[in-house]
Amino acid sequence: FFKALLFLGAGSVIHAMSGEQNIRHMGGLRKSLPITHLTFAIAVLAIAGVPPLAGFFSKDEILWAALTGTGGSTLLWGVGVLTAGLTAFYMTRLYVLVFAGPSRVGDAALAHLHESPVSMTGPLALLAVGAVLAGFLGVPHILGGERFPNQLEHYLAPALATAGAAQYAGATTAADHVARGTIGEWPAMLIALALSLAGIVVAWVMFSRGPREAAARSAILRLVKGKFFVDELIDRVVLAPYRSLCRISSSFDHRVIDGLVNAGGTAAELGSQIVRLVQTGYVRNYAFVFFLGTVLILLWVL
Repeated sequence: FFKALLFLGAGSVIHAMSGEQNIRHMGGLRKSLPITHLTFAIAVLAIAGVPPLAGFFSKDEILWAALTGTGGSTLLWGVGVLTAGLTAFYMTRLYVLVFAGPSRVGDAALAHLHESPVSMTGPLALLAVGAVLAGFLGVPHILGGERFPNQLEHYLAPALATAGAAQYAGATTAADHVARGTIGEWPAMLIALALSLAGIVVAWVMFSRGPREAAARSAILRLVKGKFFVDELIDRVVLAPYRSLCRISSSFDHRVIDGLVNAGGTAAELGSQIVRLVQTGYVRNYAFVFFLGTVLILLWVL
């Protein structure tokens, strides 16, 4: 529900902005687009995992499965929690730059700025209702107990095999994991929620005055804009040693391998220069050498 609402809400904003899609040319649209703003805000809170919206329940189920399911681990859960926090951060950034803060709308778009027609806002409202209420069909056991059974779990159990369906059958799974020293369900849920809320707060503080001011004062934004400097890290950790190895190999090839080959050639040339000294072209020299050779052979034999 909330993912569909985000996509259609983006389309409504683009329609209201006469085709403009650059969020740096938006801002302050909540007054001009009240329905789109309200529904989009619900979708942002849902995807950020704020309770009791649908995204909170689905995120909790996914993260708990990553921690306790078959093949799950604390590492997988930690990656999921970190990703959830980043999601809350960048979705809040999107909301703030589009609907809050100072207006950066150009004159051409401002002249035609208007709320979308009912044919567009009607589906947004229906999806917003789903984003608010649909999560109660899949309330985790630890939150709902017997009063709110997980309807989605039971409905999907035949299609999801037995391991996943039995995973949330009771609270014993959480107790077993606590006994083994891993994180319990309540702490896992609260940690994920706290990180998501932190992402929302940080993004709001950073971008509430616009993208330029955020860029001027935020080391975090420079980190994000630099793509976490992954390319630079790879260059120093992987490529720089590789280039050094290439230089060493090139030097070894030039100095040792080529040196051995060239030494062999030089020795052969030097030997040929020495041997050619006996090739004078004079018959009397050849006869004299032949005579000396004969004498030496006779001396050796006798």
